[in-house]
This record gives sequence, structure tokens and C-alpha cells, in this order.
Amino acid sequence: MGPDKGGDRAYRLLAEALKQTGRVAVGQYAARGKQYLISVRPEANGLLMEQLRYANETRSIADVPIPKVEVNKPELQLAVQLVEQASSDAFTPESYEDNVRKRVLEQIQRKVEGKEITERERVRRAVSASPRSGWRRRARRSPRPCRRPSARWEVLGLRG
Repeated sequence: MGPDKGGDRAYRLLAEALKQTGRVAVGQYAARGKQYLISVRPEANGLLMEQLRYANETRSIADVPIPKVEVNKPELQLAVQLVEQASSDAFTPESYEDNVRKRVLEQIQRKVEGKEITERERVRRAVSASPRSGWRRRARRSPRPCRRPSARWEVLGLRG
């Protein structure tokens, strides 16, 4: 985040003070009709604002049921190897895309152009964007036919 007009000195002072004390500022920020909990911390020569979560939006790890499972050494070595192969030293945010926002903007553009958006098209796009978009391929390979489609697909109108 950058300074507002006329706020250069205050911005610089806050950035330097946070850097020297090793502290992070916590506050609230209002946007889009909602309040967000944020932290502001020094980064390079500026300040970086990050969204945090309110207490009611999180739960303690103690409340999460985590079963005790023993892992053997070869499995762990393989898992570590896979993590190392998939890891990168640099995070490149431009390699990620907000697909939901992209689809919404596409639909808005279609509306602006006067094109009709059919219910079927919305369902098809929702299914193809779903992490389970390969469900059709898996269903074809299924050795036994489904007796009844799941409630999820019934709601979407995709009876099997």
C-alpha cells in the first residue's frame, strides 16, 4: 500500500518505526460495504497490508478432529520428494488466476452485448469450472451404473 497525497512523511515514519521495532500494526479497513481485519507490516521500502480473519471466522486446531496415523519411512520419503519436486523458491502470483471473477466479467460482457445467458449454459460452465470437472470421464469408466444421481447433480439439473 502507498501513501495518500500529502501523507509521504507519516507513511515513511510508520514504515521505519515498524521496521525498527519489529512490530506489525493491526487495524480495520472498510471496503465494499464490509469491514476487514488487517495487518500492516514493513516490506522492502514500503508497507504491506494483509487481510486477517476475525475470531468467529476461525476455529482452534484443537477443535479439528485429526486421527493419529502412523506413517512409515518410505512413504514419508516419497512425500518429501514429491513436495520438493513441486516446490519453487519463488512465488509468482501472476501464474494464478481468479477464475470466478473472470467468469463473472465474461457474463457481464455478454449481458452488455445483449446476449442471453441460458440456465443450461450457467450449469455447464459451473460444472466445467468445478474441481470435479472430470466427473463425466470417471462416470463412464464406472463398472456399475449409478442407481440414483447424487443430490448435488439433481439440484443442477444433471440427472445421470
